[in-house]
Amino acid sequence: MARDITYIRTQEGFVYLAVVIDLFSRRLVALSLQAFNLPRLGYNLFGQISFSS
Repeated sequence: MARDITYIRTQEGFVYLAVVIDLFSRRLVALSLQAFNLPRLGYNLFGQISFSS
């Protein structure tokens, strides 16, 4: 799995995007988008991941 956190500029300010991708299947495993509270972004993201196949 690979993960990335980045920010995107909007007219209202910045939003933060975090994604997790399965490198073997190239499937998006989890995604979280927030306008603030960057540390909480990771918690929300990893709470979405399901390790069942």
